[in-house]
Amino acid sequence: MLIRKFGSDYLNFYQTSPDGKWNLERNYKLPTIDATCVSWSPNGQWLVVQDVTLNPVIHIFSYPGIFLYSHKMEEDLQLGFSKIQWSPDSSLLALCSLQNSTIHVLDTQTFNLTFQLQHNLEQPFATNCWQEVFSSDYKLTYQRAPWPTAMKPSNRHERCEVFFNNDNSFAASYTLQQKNLVWIWNLGSQCLDTILVQQRPIQLLSWHPTYPHCLMIQTKSAKPKTGQENQSILNSSIYFWSYEWNEPRVISIPKSDFRVCRAQWLQAAHHLHSSTVLISGEDAYIIAYLLESEEDMSSQFMLSQGSLNEELETTQTIHIPAN
Repeated sequence: MLIRKFGSDYLNFYQTSPDGKWNLERNYKLPTIDATCVSWSPNGQWLVVQDVTLNPVIHIFSYPGIFLYSHKMEEDLQLGFSKIQWSPDSSLLALCSLQNSTIHVLDTQTFNLTFQLQHNLEQPFATNCWQEVFSSDYKLTYQRAPWPTAMKPSNRHERCEVFFNNDNSFAASYTLQQKNLVWIWNLGSQCLDTILVQQRPIQLLSWHPTYPHCLMIQTKSAKPKTGQENQSILNSSIYFWSYEWNEPRVISIPKSDFRVCRAQWLQAAHHLHSSTVLISGEDAYIIAYLLESEEDMSSQFMLSQGSLNEELETTQTIHIPAN
């Protein structure tokens, strides 16, 4: 628990008991200006304390609350980090710089800088660039596109978000300055692999929990005006990218006036397809099955109006080819 008293930050470690009691095990006064958050590694071995965004320092503890050391970036950063993010296996720690949106990746064996991912459009070095467009029959698709135009430096703080896939082979990110760009990084080569240019700002990036190369993208919705059919299609669409596909895919929900509010992967039960997505709308929910082949016709795209207990309104099969 992070607390502040008498102008200083303190980190308290508690041991919980089955009867709900919390017993204070350790208390540590932090060498911080104004700590903003703490973050446990997924394996529970490490705890990182993030200082105020003006100070590019993190403080590292090991379980059960033993202070190890403080880590400060060697380069001349005038601002700290907007976010810290662990990889699923806790082997990597990403520090998102507030100064220039660079992602500093640390190896958690030594907590030394391993490599950096820079959101830089001035020198194209990605293999692929895809742009979301409307086809002639008013369907959303992706087409190869020229490299995006570099934006002028902004005086605002450049926040970014980064997400690791489940085997640390890829990461996806976006910045708040270039809100419609998805950056997909190959962590093996430590280079940018793909950029996706969306028509709307990014709301959510989510890797498949077991398939390491499948990424789901959700963009922000907007209230469509009369006669703007394109806006309704954008509101009802979810996007997918896979390293194993020839091009990204788009799913548009076959339901009028449906607006995607949230999309998430479901852990597959024995009776569910392994690539199952729950898509929540304003007054309905969607269960989507991503098909791997045309022969797998048991997988469906199901729509239900109202509560989960009510009868399904309609059913339609949607196919996303693997190649």
